[in-house]
Amino acid sequence: MAASPAQNIQGPFFIGLTMNIFLYGVTTMQVYLYFTKYKIDSLWLRTLIVILYLAETFNCAISIYYIYNTLVTHFGDEANLLSGSWAFTADALLTGAISGAVQHFFAWRVYVLTENVFIVAAIVLCSLANVAGSLSATISMATTSLALLPNLGIEVTTWLVGAVLADMIIAASLVWHLKKHKQFYPALTSTINRILRTTIQTGVLTTISCYFRLGVLSDHQFGHPPDI
Repeated sequence: MAASPAQNIQGPFFIGLTMNIFLYGVTTMQVYLYFTKYKIDSLWLRTLIVILYLAETFNCAISIYYIYNTLVTHFGDEANLLSGSWAFTADALLTGAISGAVQHFFAWRVYVLTENVFIVAAIVLCSLANVAGSLSATISMATTSLALLPNLGIEVTTWLVGAVLADMIIAASLVWHLKKHKQFYPALTSTINRILRTTIQTGVLTTISCYFRLGVLSDHQFGHPPDI
């Protein structure tokens, strides 16, 4: 039996939304702890965190609206499953914009720590590819049927590969610098080790997530055996 459009499009979207809401709860706790403990940080940094948190909140809200509107409000309307939606395309645009902003911030932090312009340039270039890919995918999704999503392989691959490379370079450069200079701050060894563990764990999670999405994209793009 052939898979329904909802299984191929809204199904993965719903799974991703479930994971995103869980991580949104973690982010909310982190934002609360940040503003509770670090009250003397510069105004621009605190403003950036507020803007990113509000953007992520809006992203979750429109994702919930999209999946409810598609699967509940228009229940049984198969044509609606394949029609584009402003919420669906806005989700892709916001995802790329948020990750791009965070990656550029970390590029600045890497420069402050290492003063290595080549590493920073690599991060910025990969981040720009991430943003450009998400923007291109957003424009394409806004002007075509969702049934043609597998045809957006170049845009989505550029988006995901740019994102994962930027995150990997950020994680690797921070780990390399902290391990190299840890001996100069013996009193902060436990703190630096904790930062190293967090950096590695975050990089691994991001890499696994992007590899999974690339795998799903390849499956849709190059096909798979028909369902029985």
